[in-house]
Order: sequence, then C-alpha cells, then structure tokens
Amino acid sequence: SDLFDGWFSGQITRQATAAIRAARADGITKMEVNFPPVPNLEEVSFGTVLNQKFQVLVSKDLGLADKKNYMSVKRDPVAYAN
Repeated sequence: SDLFDGWFSGQITRQATAAIRAARADGITKMEVNFPPVPNLEEVSFGTVLNQKFQVLVSKDLGLADKKNYMSVKRDPVAYAN
C-alpha cells in the first residue's frame, strides 16, 4: 500500500530530517517531531500483512530476527518501534 511505504523507503526519515533542518535554519531550537510508531497503528493488533512486514524489518534492524526474539517483536511491535 502506497500510503504506508514511507516506513520502508526511508521517506519518513528524509521528510522529518528536512523539516527539522528547516526549522533549525529558521532559528527554532525546541520542537517535537511526532508520527505514528508503526504503519497502520489502528490495526497493529490484527497482524495485517503490512504490520507483519514492519515487524520483520524492525526485528532485522535490531538484531532480533531469531525466532524467540522475533516473537517478542511480533507480540508488541509498538514497543520495539519507538
């Protein structure tokens, strides 16, 4: 789904970085950057295909891809995404 591809393509990181840099260039030194920790947060408990893809990516990025640790990420992806 194109709506959530930003989690996988680096788009969110690039947009947040650009926005923070622009704010800093304008003299802003205190700010809060906020976005949902996982794609499709409303459906995280249902284990949608998109959220499963995200869980696998997070597991690999954190070095938790073995079966035991992956199951921890799968049970609570929001905790690991933050």
